[in-house]
Formats: sequence, C-alpha cells, structure tokens
Amino acid sequence: MPLIVRIKKRIHFLICCWCQRYEEHLHYIRKTARRFPEHADEASGASFPPEAKQRIKQKLAENVR
Repeated sequence: MPLIVRIKKRIHFLICCWCQRYEEHLHYIRKTARRFPEHADEASGASFPPEAKQRIKQKLAENVR
C-alpha cells in the first residue's frame, strides 16, 4: 500500500471505532489460522483442487515458524 494511503487509513482508524474492531477481528482470524494450518482444508465448503489445499497448508505452516 502506498505511504499516503497507509497514513489516511491510520488517521481514519483513530476516529472510527468500527474499523478498529474490524481490524482487531482480522488480526485474530489471521493469528488463529496460522496456528492451525492442518485444519485449512476444513475452513470452507469451497471446492479446491488437492494441490491448492496443500499449497495453502504449506504457506500457513511457513508463517507459523
């Protein structure tokens, strides 16, 4: 994200409690997903090829380290 956009976003977050809560929820979801990469294939009913599921699991496992 360009610097000016990040600054505008931060200023907005300082005054918008709903955006602050949303950001906290996103951080929580990311943190939790990274802690349980072995359950990535159970997170959605969407149909992915087995290769895609494996790549997702590998990326999540890399982020845990």
